[in-house]
Amino acid sequence: MQKESKTVSEIFPARKNNVMNKNKPRQEKKVVQKLFAKLQTNYGGLFTSRFATKAMLEFGIDEWRVELAPYSEQVIFSAYSICKNQYMRGPSMSEFGGICKMIKRSKEQPEKRPPWQQTNYGKEMAKKMCNLVRGR
Repeated sequence: MQKESKTVSEIFPARKNNVMNKNKPRQEKKVVQKLFAKLQTNYGGLFTSRFATKAMLEFGIDEWRVELAPYSEQVIFSAYSICKNQYMRGPSMSEFGGICKMIKRSKEQPEKRPPWQQTNYGKEMAKKMCNLVRGR
C-alpha cells in the first residue's frame, strides 16, 4: 500500500484559503525560501527533519512568513548570520523571530553612551569632565 501525500489544506482544514491568517501580513515567499535554503545548507537534516512532507514544508514556510513579516530582508539575513555562529542546530521559528526582534530594536534605538564615552566632544569638554570628576 502506497502512502498518499496530503496537501496543507487536507492536513489543516482551517488553513484552506488562508482562513487562519487571512489578515496577517507576510514576508515575501522568496525571502523565506532563500532563508530555508541557507538553514538547510548550514544545518542539513537537523533543520529539514522538522518538515517530514512537502505539505509540512509549505506550511512551515507560510508560518515563518507570518512570523518574519515585521522584519526587512537585511534584518532576517543578519539574524541568520548570528544563528550560524551561535546555534549547533537550526533555530526554531520563535528563536529566530526573537533574534530578528533584537536586531530591529538595536537599529531603531541606538545605544546611548555616557558623555565621557561619546567621541563628538573635543579636548575642552574632556578637560571639563576630568575637572568634574576630580572635584575642581
